[in-house]
Amino acid sequence: MYQYEFAVRMVSPPDCKDYSRLTVDTYYFADASILMKVPKDVFQPAPEVDSAVVKLIPRPAPFEVRDEAFFLEFVTAVFGQRRKKLRNSILNTNHILKIPEIKEVVNQLPEDLMNKRAENLTPEELALVANMIFDLKSR
Repeated sequence: MYQYEFAVRMVSPPDCKDYSRLTVDTYYFADASILMKVPKDVFQPAPEVDSAVVKLIPRPAPFEVRDEAFFLEFVTAVFGQRRKKLRNSILNTNHILKIPEIKEVVNQLPEDLMNKRAENLTPEELALVANMIFDLKSR
């Protein structure tokens, strides 16, 4: 059982205000679904917020990542500036990503993805970008 707002962020689709790093990380590790909303007034004493029962089924990742630690750091970094386009988000959070020659790396990434915001990309698209960056920085 989780706070309802937290549970919603776990299962939110892209392009939704609740889509976040939590959504991508949850999707990477498990299938998640909200089974039921639990109103706050069923508890004694009543908490300030509603709750939700969440079903989590661990499973292998549904997409490939070259380096799991880098992928998770990348997701953290780009959602730290979720309202910026991905290009600027990556450039501004390179202190987290530690990519040598970051501007040259970003210039080699697909324009269509670089002009979107993290909140508009699917977990698979985020993995694709993370994999490209990982490959470029490993050269």
